[in-house]
Amino acid sequence: MADTEQDKLFQKYGKCKFFLVGFGGPEVKHIKTYLYDKGFTDVTEEKDPEEAWEKVDLSSYHFVLINLDASGNDTFLERLVESNRFTKTPIFSFSKSKDVYVNSYAKRIMTGIFLTMPINLTEFENRLTAVLKNGGFERNQVNGMSQTMEHYTKGCTAYLADDLETAKEEIRLCLKEDPNNIEAYIKMGEILIEMEDHETALRVLKAAARLDPKNARILYLLGILDLKAEKFDNARKTFDKGVELDPDNVQFIMDIGNKYMDLNMIDDALHFFNMAKSKAPEFLYIYNRIGIALSRAGRFDEAENEYGKALDIDDKDAGIYFNMGMLECRRDNKEKAAEHFKKTLTIDAGLVEAKQMLEKISP
Repeated sequence: MADTEQDKLFQKYGKCKFFLVGFGGPEVKHIKTYLYDKGFTDVTEEKDPEEAWEKVDLSSYHFVLINLDASGNDTFLERLVESNRFTKTPIFSFSKSKDVYVNSYAKRIMTGIFLTMPINLTEFENRLTAVLKNGGFERNQVNGMSQTMEHYTKGCTAYLADDLETAKEEIRLCLKEDPNNIEAYIKMGEILIEMEDHETALRVLKAAARLDPKNARILYLLGILDLKAEKFDNARKTFDKGVELDPDNVQFIMDIGNKYMDLNMIDDALHFFNMAKSKAPEFLYIYNRIGIALSRAGRFDEAENEYGKALDIDDKDAGIYFNMGMLECRRDNKEKAAEHFKKTLTIDAGLVEAKQMLEKISP
């Protein structure tokens, strides 16, 4: 039987390297079996997002597949995008809340392909075939990068390692090479905020806003500066303007709510969490955050209701049961809290916090 056009395409690109991140054993077997059957044998997997980040720092891949519903992998995706080393490396991102991630990264520089969980191999094959036909994909860069990108990448790596002085210097050198690099301006703003140098951060971000006045991420950082200066009315106006510019970016809206949560400004946090819920009612993470906010405010029945909605979406999420356990601790119901922590550990035996809480409340 003659090879089909697809068979020839797979043979042509059979040496491509695939990296699977955050998938469970059955999912890895499912994907690997498919890829091997198609002639792709260079497949690496890593469940832990921190270990995965180390691997992409040391090696390069033609395709990255990520399970965004696994803990920490949304942050891993953000790292990939921010590093600017994967702009032409296709990133296949799988999630039950696909639209959340499509909208979150629609304006970012990346080759993003968003697919729905559970994995549908026919859908994956169609998207993979389309990418291979186009032929414009590249392995992520490790070495041999331009000077600008090298400084930017080193700055991002130092920032993640909490080496803020090195991060600041590398991003400064990046901006010296490319004074119009908006990603570098944003990263410098983040670094300076972390260093509590709010005055310089404000100058940098205002310069960035002049270059790109419709960038919602710049407004997000300016809003954080307003919060830190206790200019709460200004912060709300700045955040609202950012939402107007990127209204479907649910992750962005959740980030704003989380900043208010950090300050224990529960009503403001709930305002943005509920806004996100109205846009993406299937996104489990939102119910979790709303539940935590309500629990902290002592609104336990409401919090329990939100956790119940989260379990309707996914009753195998260890984090929900853990948070329900914390809620029962606040209610001083140790027996019920222990049940939730035990349930957490049956789903994720490695969740240290659940073990610690169970030991703490056990007689």
